[in-house]
Amino acid sequence: MTFSDKSVAVSTFMTSSSTDRLVYVRGEEFTEGNSDNVIKLKVHVNETDATNDITFDYVIKSGTATLGTDFTIANANGQGTIAKGKDYAEIAVTLKGDTHRESNETFSIEISNVQSSGDAKLSSNNTATMTINNDDTQIQDDYANTYADVIDTSSGLDAGIITLTSDKGSITGELEKRGDYDWFKVSLDAGSTYVIDLMGNGSNNGTLRDTYLQVYDSSGNFVTFNDDSGTALDSRLFLDTSGSSGTVDYYLKASAYANYWSGTYKMSVAKRTTSSNDDYADSYADATDGSNPVAGTITLDSNGNGSASGDLETQGDRDWFKVNLAANSTYKIALNGANTEGLR
Repeated sequence: MTFSDKSVAVSTFMTSSSTDRLVYVRGEEFTEGNSDNVIKLKVHVNETDATNDITFDYVIKSGTATLGTDFTIANANGQGTIAKGKDYAEIAVTLKGDTHRESNETFSIEISNVQSSGDAKLSSNNTATMTINNDDTQIQDDYANTYADVIDTSSGLDAGIITLTSDKGSITGELEKRGDYDWFKVSLDAGSTYVIDLMGNGSNNGTLRDTYLQVYDSSGNFVTFNDDSGTALDSRLFLDTSGSSGTVDYYLKASAYANYWSGTYKMSVAKRTTSSNDDYADSYADATDGSNPVAGTITLDSNGNGSASGDLETQGDRDWFKVNLAANSTYKIALNGANTEGLR
């Protein structure tokens, strides 16, 4: 018995001691390739029938390989025929080849409802797993992929550590494949505000497109996220840390929007410094506690128009303004900055 140069049998099948013709499938392996290529899944019969066709139903199911993304088929729920005199039927599947470094992936086939005017029957080996072997450079993940990896000392993957010097620090990494996540641990001063950036190709700090940044507390509970508030499609957020003294540990999770992209990136963390000449309140708490600086006030004229100007004195500064608006009315609010320098 021989196999094509693109497939290798990896599972066994059962035969019958009777004269029954048994229809079965077995696992095979296929090379992904760098472009779309058509493979043929085989449904076998252990003994040919010279006079009768044998029909069967089949279902193709996603595994770690996703139908429609990693492979396609004209009909995932269909019927096939082993023609009389033949010992197998073929089902065409298109593998979506690419150049992404990724793990090997699998999908499955299940056959049922074998019909024939002869004595063909369904074998107990009616399901099989198909493996798509990645032929690009194999992946070695750089950082923990989940919080479970972070706390599992035997996982072999640790969270990256971002160390702050003079209240700022950074680290680089790579999402080696689509769907990868990288976790980082950072210790921050309690009761402070930090600017956190996840930068990729939007700011020329890596090749990762459309970064997606999430923050978790030391127990792995979700805190906040950001998408697209940095340069181009990079991510930026302001984190107000909990507590009133000492340090607090947080985890930062780097990924791509919708898990679509892979590539390199830079994660940076910087403590927000407050200028002694800050013009307006920096938060809602500052705006309402009566301390200086206070929130700015925008006063509207009889036509409902008004404006105020300000200055973001330091990176990460925020200015709050209070305005009194008429109920059940529509207003246009614009924040205008300089075209070349300053606020953009």
